Amino acid sequence: MPTQVKYKVVKNYVDLEISGKGTAEYVVSESRKLWGQMDHICRQEKQHRVLARMQLQHPLPIRYSMDIARNAQKAGWSPNYKLAFVTASDNQMTLQLVRSFMVHLGYEVAVFSSRRTARKWLQEQD
Repeated sequence: MPTQVKYKVVKNYVDLEISGKGTAEYVVSESRKLWGQMDHICRQEKQHRVLARMQLQHPLPIRYSMDIARNAQKAGWSPNYKLAFVTASDNQMTLQLVRSFMVHLGYEVAVFSSRRTARKWLQEQD
């Protein structure tokens, strides 16, 4: 099952719900497409803050963290965007690694287990 993306604009950010398998055979190929979709949504809605809620059936494989981060760059994800991942505990470590790689690439990214905390972080002044 490919990754599904649903979104709505809330206040001054895009609230994305990302669902799918999250298994090794999907994660790298789907991540580049996902970054492109997210970039398109941000441009279309004229938003630069994103709250991405990850609801995956399986934990993301840690070994693909760098590939996921690099795919953001390859897909044209803008360093001007502010991205808050919200995910269950089984994906925290992988997304923390993705965050670390992305920060080194010049992106503003954080990982949270709570939507409320993620919203607060997104609302902080740039």
